[in-house]
Amino acid sequence: MPPRGKLLHRSCRSLLKPERWGLSAEAVGAMPERFDEFFEDFVDCFQTKTWNNWQYGWTYLAGLFCMDARRNYASIGRTMNDVRDDGQNIQHFMSDSAWDGSRVFMEIQRQIKGFSQLVGGALVIDGSSDGKKGKGAGVSRQYSGRLGKIDSCQACVSIVYCKDNIRAIVDAELYLPEEWFDEEHRKLWQSLHIPADREFMTKIEIAQEMVGRAKDAGLPFQVICCDDEYGRSQSLRRYFMERNLSYVADAPSNTLFYLEKPRIEIPDNSPGKKGPRYKLFRPVCESKPVRVDALARREGIEFYRIKVRDSERGILTYEMAFVRGWTIAGDNDILEETLLIRREADGSCTYSLSNLPADTSYEELAFWRGQRYFVERAFQDAKSDLGWDELIAGKYRSWMHHAALTALGLWFIAMLLLLYLGLCRRNVSLHRQLGLNVLPPLSASNIRLMFRAAFSFGPFNCEECLHVIMKALINRALSTRSRLKKEHGDKIEKNLERMPLSET
Repeated sequence: MPPRGKLLHRSCRSLLKPERWGLSAEAVGAMPERFDEFFEDFVDCFQTKTWNNWQYGWTYLAGLFCMDARRNYASIGRTMNDVRDDGQNIQHFMSDSAWDGSRVFMEIQRQIKGFSQLVGGALVIDGSSDGKKGKGAGVSRQYSGRLGKIDSCQACVSIVYCKDNIRAIVDAELYLPEEWFDEEHRKLWQSLHIPADREFMTKIEIAQEMVGRAKDAGLPFQVICCDDEYGRSQSLRRYFMERNLSYVADAPSNTLFYLEKPRIEIPDNSPGKKGPRYKLFRPVCESKPVRVDALARREGIEFYRIKVRDSERGILTYEMAFVRGWTIAGDNDILEETLLIRREADGSCTYSLSNLPADTSYEELAFWRGQRYFVERAFQDAKSDLGWDELIAGKYRSWMHHAALTALGLWFIAMLLLLYLGLCRRNVSLHRQLGLNVLPPLSASNIRLMFRAAFSFGPFNCEECLHVIMKALINRALSTRSRLKKEHGDKIEKNLERMPLSET
């Protein structure tokens, strides 16, 4: 019998066969044609009243894929066209040309509707910010989650569509702080191409408008998810309810939660009653509302260990409690919601509110609670692999154009995963050979490596780049298996039953 090391070596060699992963050098080599076919559907989005310079959009987007850094107008022009190209035409196309970036987002949403695999996903609302100096559109001293402090930055509101491992930015809008609507800042509007009819909108109002557009466009989402910056807004949650939209929204720890349904009435003002005499309607309840952080510490609150999904770090589980109750919106509207309490390993808790039906299973609630992870992955791909945060966009129009083309790049990656690279034909024996229920998917970095090889912009040809990608996928798979064995022993659990923690 051959030594065990040789058997393992042979096994690894069989794992490196691209066709077992649904890939081939021919598919990678055909990427330029696929890219042209993909981009052709968006050509009309770059039409202005007098001209359509779509070819600069093609060059700019290809530059985002092919280049690793310094993805500015001049560098993209020199790299993608000619060393003598100073990037002036690309700069005009991005900064001054009047094509409407929102048409790109509308076309992405239209195409998402055409994929049955993407029906029933999550629409995730989130913001993003990048440090900026000077007088660029929207630049102001404001809180930046990325920096973790108040600093000079640009901020935006985005919505991301997520289904399984597919994620796409389907709308984005630059936030203009209220100070940008005073007379001093309005003097800059024309030079920065800020629309003259733009009115001040809070981030909540921008998010509400974008969700409304996505709903009206027929985007097939099932649940809306958001962090507590948006979830704390009672008006936003009430808007979702009015439009019959389901949501799982994070909430701050000081949120008041009623365990009994309150009534909206004028409290008792009978003579001899102690306390102030009330004239306005207000919520009245026999039991006082409880802060959600105090509720999480109450005796009798039962936590369950819930399997959320298989991930590259093993089986993702949440320790969660679920309480049905009521909250009060700003105009004394009573909202019936489920409070989701997630307990972290250190004992701290995070909180979410959902209007999903009362009979929704705990597993489903936990699943939707975990979908916000994918918006962070979408932003990471957009910034790390497509340079969303590299452009110093002084003009409003250039910011919107760059955001639209970055989103278009993410959608091209999603389209490749859905259509062109044949991931559905991965050899079923890979699961048994690697000991995993779920194999690692291709990453945005993997797609970029293929793109660069196909366009001859990388250190590898098509066959060599596939070898590099196969090794990366195998390493990720082995790391996942190692974590699973560490967590669950030699017998990797295929299913986790829902049960109280005391019984696990």
